[in-house]
Amino acid sequence: MSPTRDQSPASCSGKHDDACFSRLPDCRSGHRDSGVSSRSCRRGVIRTLLLSSVLLWLQARLSLAVTPLSQWQSGIATNYGGPYDGKNPYDPSWGTLDGSCGYGKLDKAQWPYWSVAALSSSSSFVQAGPINACGQCFEVKCVDTPPFQGRCITGANQVSVIVQITDICPECAADHIDIQALTYNKLSKMETGRINVMYRRVECVPPKPMVIYVDNNGGQGAWLRLFIEQAGGAAAVKQVQVRTSGSTDGYTNLNNKWGSDWETSNAPKFPLDINIVGADGDSVTAYQVIQNAGATGKMPTSVQFKISNPGDQALTAAVNSDGSSTSVAARGDSLAAPGAAPSGSPASAGSNGGCTDTPPSSAYTCEQQKGFNACSQSWMSAGNFCAQTKLLVPGRQYSGTVQNGEDGRLVLTIAPQE
Repeated sequence: MSPTRDQSPASCSGKHDDACFSRLPDCRSGHRDSGVSSRSCRRGVIRTLLLSSVLLWLQARLSLAVTPLSQWQSGIATNYGGPYDGKNPYDPSWGTLDGSCGYGKLDKAQWPYWSVAALSSSSSFVQAGPINACGQCFEVKCVDTPPFQGRCITGANQVSVIVQITDICPECAADHIDIQALTYNKLSKMETGRINVMYRRVECVPPKPMVIYVDNNGGQGAWLRLFIEQAGGAAAVKQVQVRTSGSTDGYTNLNNKWGSDWETSNAPKFPLDINIVGADGDSVTAYQVIQNAGATGKMPTSVQFKISNPGDQALTAAVNSDGSSTSVAARGDSLAAPGAAPSGSPASAGSNGGCTDTPPSSAYTCEQQKGFNACSQSWMSAGNFCAQTKLLVPGRQYSGTVQNGEDGRLVLTIAPQE
């Protein structure tokens, strides 16, 4: 049987109903370096602001490049894996741990960077399929209307997020989308629990080709079970077929039993080619991707479904080439930190041009806070936390120079470090 999300107790009428807030765990379970001048630190701040401008351009560029696959529709959003579930949002749970799509425990440092969600089992997108919309992507934006008015993040920090479906929420209403708490926190503080949203299906833009995860491989004539990960474009895998590499025989169709699982009880002779067909008719073949009988785990490929804007994919790959999350909030590829400053003593400290690099909590280093996209939070700036780390673009190391332009303004030139 497929892994499923626990049902809510009958005493709760729905996920994160205000009346159930008190029992939701039951519903589901720097210092300045005296030797450095303040001018030196200000120069660092200028560079930070300029780099931030570049990031804002990247955010706008990527947001505009997203390709919609459906019209906007209204709904509600909640979050899981956070305080209302009695959980630490940085720990894997449900859709990032054992979601019903079968993707297993997700690596927060790899696409989609925990920017994931669950749709209702009665959602029109789940009903339309294929494979219960598993792996498809949706853009979500908070709508500041009653009865949850005043909960949306507004101003310069207001963004939409793009989430990948990794789970099904059987207790959710048809128009309900349940978002991992850290990603929800970019739309509204996770403590709000429930917001009005608009959402639409969009193309997925992973930075790398598809990956085949082989869960069971008994060899020729035996059981073979696999999952398709990192599908781009429409990302709606409708059919998966296998055949012996180099053979002129026809393909063997795999059966979809649950989630994004594809399997057969009679695997052909190895090595195997895998043909992957999308609901839109797009088809790609990964040759000799499973080399031997008994081989399991992640198998990289060099294939990907058609993505309407390859430039968007290339830019995403460039920013994420070190495998970490980025600050491109408009795409939903990075993680926002909680809305309130963590408590605790600093874990480490350093200095850079008079700017301190003191983390706000002993729980996470400044490098980890950067990976969570916490450097953009107001409480980080107010406390001058992780100032040295914030001089770097999250997700990639850059070298840069600042010079006076012809019009008297500063000109920033940056280049990624190989």
